[in-house]
Amino acid sequence: MSTPKPNYIIYNESKLAHQLLDNLTGIEIGGTFKKVDIIASGDKLPFPNCSQDYVLSSHVIEHFYDPIKTIKEWLRVVKPGGYVFIVVPHKERTFDVARNRTTLAELIERHDTLIPLCLMCQLTFLCG
Repeated sequence: MSTPKPNYIIYNESKLAHQLLDNLTGIEIGGTFKKVDIIASGDKLPFPNCSQDYVLSSHVIEHFYDPIKTIKEWLRVVKPGGYVFIVVPHKERTFDVARNRTTLAELIERHDTLIPLCLMCQLTFLCG
């Protein structure tokens, strides 16, 4: 395994990520790093379209209010043929293991509308 480029850390938890990404330039979202090049919100990246070889996110996506928007943003900055690696925690090993999982319907509602879906249904019923 080759040494990652300076200023970038790839966690040992992903051998595949190392194999594919060690010689590329990309973005790693989340975590605390010894040296940081850019600080930005993971769902509003300050990079041009198709400018990065990869985006690597480890235990971060579950913290975004609108993960669909976030993933779209990551896909926006990745070059054609690039990689988006998303590592998520195992649900049974988290501090909030008893919390209900977010449903697909809730994720879609967060992404597609500023007005909650239930309110839209009520308005449709009232307004005809």
